[in-house]
Amino acid sequence: MVIDSFEFPDTSFKVRAGLPFYGDRYLSWVKLESDRPVNIKDYRFIINYKDNKYPPQTIHVNLYPDQASADKAYEERTSVQDD
Repeated sequence: MVIDSFEFPDTSFKVRAGLPFYGDRYLSWVKLESDRPVNIKDYRFIINYKDNKYPPQTIHVNLYPDQASADKAYEERTSVQDD
């Protein structure tokens, strides 16, 4: 599986493909960089695969301005699933 390109709805971020780690629990294969903190729920972008071997895939992510906000959202989401 080889990524050919990404499609974003705006130019809010500088995008890098890779495998950055965030803290001890978070892993991503797309790094979005911004010059300011953001708080965006359900930000969507599209991944296109090389040679059209796979159909384009829409990714939905929630973006938080800092680690504490991301941790709080994670705890809230997982505590609801545990009930």
